[in-house]
Amino acid sequence: MAETKIRIIEVKEVKTNDGRKFNAYKALTKHGEKMDVKFTQECNLTPKEPCVIVVDPLKANVSTRKIFPVLWVKEVIRIEENVRTSNVGDYFGEDEPELGEDAPLSPSESNLGTNF
Repeated sequence: MAETKIRIIEVKEVKTNDGRKFNAYKALTKHGEKMDVKFTQECNLTPKEPCVIVVDPLKANVSTRKIFPVLWVKEVIRIEENVRTSNVGDYFGEDEPELGEDAPLSPSESNLGTNF
């Protein structure tokens, strides 16, 4: 069976005018765009927080009838934890060169900014 992973980036509880509550979902497409996600009533599993859902592509459909497309999901195979990664370590962290005794401690102690 083929599987497709869909990253759910937003889960928001919405209250209708008559007081009913439901969750509204947003997914991130492979092009980096947000798309609304809706689950049919027969869907067996719905996420409660941002995550990755795994679906059978034959049990999901993108509707383009409205101005913005909507992903309709009929069946979720499983829900996986949304693993977040950070690139901050690429720029800061343990690989940072150590400052020697000669290194200035602040911009006022250096010659930076004085020759304008």
